[in-house]
Amino acid sequence: MISIVVTHMPVNDEMFYLTQTCVLKLRENTINPFELIIVSNGLITKSWNEDILVVNKENRGNAKAWDMGINVASNNVIVLMDNDVWVEKNWDKEMVEKLSDDNVGVTFPYSILGTDDYRATDYRGRKDGFCFAFNWDVYDMCGPFLQDQPFHSYYEDDNFFMNVMDKGLNLVACKNSKVFHKGQGTTKKILNKEVEDGIESNRKWFNDKWNGEIPYLTK
Repeated sequence: MISIVVTHMPVNDEMFYLTQTCVLKLRENTINPFELIIVSNGLITKSWNEDILVVNKENRGNAKAWDMGINVASNNVIVLMDNDVWVEKNWDKEMVEKLSDDNVGVTFPYSILGTDDYRATDYRGRKDGFCFAFNWDVYDMCGPFLQDQPFHSYYEDDNFFMNVMDKGLNLVACKNSKVFHKGQGTTKKILNKEVEDGIESNRKWFNDKWNGEIPYLTK
């Protein structure tokens, strides 16, 4: 059994639709038994009938949301997923199987990004924070996601991935695990000068910590 943490922001009906569709695809296409944990960055005005619901009264960013979701998870394998991800049939099989390899720290799906055409076939093995899986001991060793960064969002996933690689573990994209990622389904709703300044602060923090390197994006 696995724990799937989906982040949700109750900004408007479109965001509710994205999360609703994400959940529907998970229930239709996930091969492993799973518990679903929805972490809402903001008060929910519509009802959910999911297994576990965690609510922040205000948006505190992905890093905090992920940590909160992980801390109520009851399974060793944890998947973190944005609400604008739609999974395809048996998407989780290879991602979970590869985590049994002691040399693998994080697994990712192949994805279609930035298109509204769900029938597109240009899948790419992106090692990014919109959907990834790991075991609890990896999180215990390389987390939490909210560490000492100046802003509550952005680069928390890159920092985690760099921590994993720093421990000698591999990041693996799984060709047989496929998802559709709408892209910026949440970001474009909240972007303003304060957020942009925060992103820049986190970018500088990450570059100073890791000498500006993100090697897994080119491998």
